[in-house]
Amino acid sequence: MAFQKNINESIGDVIRKYREGRGYTQDEFANLCGISRAYYGRIERGEYNVTVNLCHKIAIALGIRIYDLFSDYQNNCLQTQKDHSQVFA
Repeated sequence: MAFQKNINESIGDVIRKYREGRGYTQDEFANLCGISRAYYGRIERGEYNVTVNLCHKIAIALGIRIYDLFSDYQNNCLQTQKDHSQVFA
């Protein structure tokens, strides 16, 4: 069975890509979201479940729609499945 990230890790990856794309450090971005840097770091690593409320705050801080976080998550999942099927074809 192929390795697959859990949803927390995948959402953390999406958030990290947006944050880095905007040029924020973890500390700067955590401050924008009103949370500690340590807590934010755990979110990016997928160690915590992110609430819808916090996803909304993160989306606002990134200047995107909350939908975009989950749309990118879904696209990453589909790409991972495609990559795995090509490897094992």
